[in-house]
Amino acid sequence: ARAARIVAGTKAEIVESRSVLGGGTTPTETLLSIAVALSGHATELHAKFLTLDVPIVGRIERDRLLLDMRTVSAGHEDLVRAAVATM
Repeated sequence: ARAARIVAGTKAEIVESRSVLGGGTTPTETLLSIAVALSGHATELHAKFLTLDVPIVGRIERDRLLLDMRTVSAGHEDLVRAAVATM
């Protein structure tokens, strides 16, 4: 539902994702997650998102910028939605 609100009215789509837990004792462990995917010129999109007043960090997979919903707090949904709407 959170991802659907972010992609509503945009060209972005919702995709299944594997979210990496991190380093330490679980460097290769992943969790099933949901991501907002922005297609085309992923490197440029990523660079633009990083230069926003509040930078948005995603990852690039298959020439798409993925914004993993596991890392988007409820308090930042409007910020992410606004950024996605401008791309």
